[in-house]
Parts: sequence; structure tokens; C-alpha cells
Amino acid sequence: MPPTDDDGRGPAPVDLAAVLARIAQPWRPRTVAVLNDFDLRVVRAQGEFTRHSDTRTDEVLLVLPG
Repeated sequence: MPPTDDDGRGPAPVDLAAVLARIAQPWRPRTVAVLNDFDLRVVRAQGEFTRHSDTRTDEVLLVLPG
């Protein structure tokens, strides 16, 4: 079961910058939360990102600088 916030009703907040700071190797995704049976993952990218399509799932990309 994922961690919950202080009142126990919802998922605990995730500090994405802190998670990314612990990722040294590029292109090694880390699952940081699960929402409605979907994994929420972060990954450190390096170089050019080639757009792709995955017919098995929906994808959202949030790009952070740095």
C-alpha cells in the first residue's frame, strides 16, 4: 500500500526534485506513486528524446529543467 498523507485519506505528496536527485543513471525509470492502477514514474533523460507511442497505456510527459 502506498504511503498516505498525514490524515490517512490520500496519497502522500512526492518531492519529484528529491527523487530525481537520487537518480544517477539516465533512462532508468523509478515508480514514485500509483494512481488508479497507473504507475507514475520519473526518469532522468540524457540527450535527445525521440517521441514514441505505447498502445498498451496512456502516457503523460512532464519535463522539468535541470
